[in-house]
Amino acid sequence: MVVPTHTTRHLEACLTSLAAQSRPPASVVVTCDTDDPAIGDLLGSIPTASGGGIARIILARRAHTGIARLNQVRNNGLRALEATTTLADHDLIVLLDGDTMLAEDALERHASASAGGAELIIPFRVNLSEATTAGLGDGPITPAQLHQLITTSDGAALRRRQRRYERQLLQRRLLPEWTRAVKPHKPKVLGGHHGVSVRVLRAVNGYDELYTGYGYDDDDLTRRIYRLRPRVRVAVVVRECLSMHLWHPSRAPRRPTDAPGYARFSLKDLPTAARFGWSTPSDQPPVEVRVIGGA
Repeated sequence: MVVPTHTTRHLEACLTSLAAQSRPPASVVVTCDTDDPAIGDLLGSIPTASGGGIARIILARRAHTGIARLNQVRNNGLRALEATTTLADHDLIVLLDGDTMLAEDALERHASASAGGAELIIPFRVNLSEATTAGLGDGPITPAQLHQLITTSDGAALRRRQRRYERQLLQRRLLPEWTRAVKPHKPKVLGGHHGVSVRVLRAVNGYDELYTGYGYDDDDLTRRIYRLRPRVRVAVVVRECLSMHLWHPSRAPRRPTDAPGYARFSLKDLPTAARFGWSTPSDQPPVEVRVIGGA
């Protein structure tokens, strides 16, 4: 797993949900757009294999550069995994934002879809309101609390989204590109929660580091993956594989087209493999990688 963050806010709740998984992750890289030592201090308190939780926690961090560089931070996580773990093409990388909690069976469902041959897994997350998030308190959220939130989420809305994504995927599979009504990045991954095989991430050179600020980084990744040939097998698991996004003040602009990433996403003929990505990082301060807990 790769968990990007720039703050300790909600990070303990996120990692506690990972430690409680029915199929815990082999490794979790917390990759930071900051060198705040408080994040490393927090990671030391999370249960690892000896305590029945996450097998291994890795910290990747570097000083903030003055602007949000989420894709660069995601790639730092991939590079940290590569430096500390033997990665096979079929291995699954799950991305989860550090302000998000996974349902206790979410990684088991990711693994099942991957075992069935999917190399791009499109789950979903439910956005919690400010009042609901505040009502959960300041400490880590218990599995029972998370289960209650999930069981009271809007099932009808999730079913509609599942059907829409399935229709889009069917069009992509069956219709020639010039006859499709579906946009070239649909159905799209949700940046804060998705799964991609190592093989596919290598083929597109990870996340495009020329995206900075807010927005369209996930649209870009999906569009580039759909360009690969032969076609990548996709699993849509909106209803079955849920996460909960804890509220915080948003950087999202009022109109999507005002997002900093929109200008880049609108460019024609961007390469399928990112110019600056996993294997070809753009300039940044030195990145520290260290194992915090586990084997």
